[in-house]
Amino acid sequence: MNTHMPYITGLSMLSPAQMRAASARYEMAPCQWLWNDYTHKGPNLLNRFITLCCGMDEYLKESLFRPEMNEVLRHYGRTDFDHVPSQEAIVGLAVMWGSITNILEAESSFCALMDDENRPLDAALKFLSMRATLELLRRAIHKEPRALGLWYWLGRIGWDDLLALADQRDHAARELIAGRAFCGAEGGIAVLPSNWSSHAAA
Repeated sequence: MNTHMPYITGLSMLSPAQMRAASARYEMAPCQWLWNDYTHKGPNLLNRFITLCCGMDEYLKESLFRPEMNEVLRHYGRTDFDHVPSQEAIVGLAVMWGSITNILEAESSFCALMDDENRPLDAALKFLSMRATLELLRRAIHKEPRALGLWYWLGRIGWDDLLALADQRDHAARELIAGRAFCGAEGGIAVLPSNWSSHAAA
């Protein structure tokens, strides 16, 4: 009797074993890469913003035991931006904690898709769009006067650039779910070559 639960994979997302096989077979070959968290300069803007959100979430959860917010956020990349967020921007980020947790939930759903070792069975169904989540953050900021410093800072670092990167990552994730892409060992997502066979991982 088969005791293994089948993966819920949207249309035809590769199983974790197939994903590993595709990565091993194609990662060093010329590929059309749809997404990568990194540029030649380091983590991209979206990656850095999400990391800062992680730091704020960590601080707010442990604030009774971590009184030095600036020190905590420095370890989560506060100074890694061309325009370092002001104290007003950081306060706005804290005020937006509810929206920040939504961003981290969307990030977790993306990471679940990319996990070729322990991917949840329903990862494809639970994927959340980062672009949509960022748009919800924007709406929430405009309803909260205390968050205007955050909005000013987001404009300085490139709000439209953040949305474009979120769009790019969402598209890559949907291609992954549809079985038209694979994730590499280093975390990028590339188009699955037309000569791929699902039997290659058998």
